Amino acid sequence: MMKNAHVDQPAPNKPPKLTPGELMPEVACNWKNACSTYFMHKGIKARDQNWIEEIKHLDDKCLEDIASHKKIAEELYKSSKCTTSSNKPSSAKTYNPSSSCLRFLTEAEHALLMKHRGCFKCRKFYVPHQSKDCTDGTPEASSYKTLTEADAIAAKPKTGTVAAVGPIGAVMPSMILDDGDDTDDEMTFF
Repeated sequence: MMKNAHVDQPAPNKPPKLTPGELMPEVACNWKNACSTYFMHKGIKARDQNWIEEIKHLDDKCLEDIASHKKIAEELYKSSKCTTSSNKPSSAKTYNPSSSCLRFLTEAEHALLMKHRGCFKCRKFYVPHQSKDCTDGTPEASSYKTLTEADAIAAKPKTGTVAAVGPIGAVMPSMILDDGDDTDDEMTFF
C-alpha cells in the first residue's frame, strides 16, 4: 500500500516541498495554500506565477507518457503470453481463430490427452514423449481445431491381428517311429 504524500514547509518564507506518495485532495489543497503563502512572503505577484501552469502542463504530459508506456508494456506482455502455450487446462479462455495466439487447452482436451497418452505441447495422441521432452512444438493457431474423441481414436496405433496360439499336438503313426512293432493301426501321441 502506497503512503500518502504530504507538504513540508518549515517556515512561510521557505519553499514548500511535496513528499512522494499518493496525492490526496487534502494534500493538493495544502500544497496550493503553502505555495500561496510562500509567494506572499516573497512578494511574488500572481502574474509571475505562470511557471505553475507550465509545471502543471509538464506534469500532465508526464502522466500521459506514463499511461502510454503502461499500455505498451501490457500489450507486449499479452503478446509474449501468446508465443508460449500452457499446460494448465482452462475452459474460461475463448478461442479466436483469427488470433495468432494458440489458446489454452480446455478441460475436455486435457482429459483426452491424459486418457490417450498425448502430449500437452504438440497436442498429439499416442506419442512416446511428454510436453517437457517435446520437440514437435506447438501447433499453428490458424490451423488448430479442438481435439475430440474421434481424433484420439483415429490416432490410436493400429495393431496387427495375431492368431490365438494354443497347445499344438502331433499325431504320428507308430511305424514311422519303428519301435519294432509291426502293427499298422497304432498311433503314438506326443
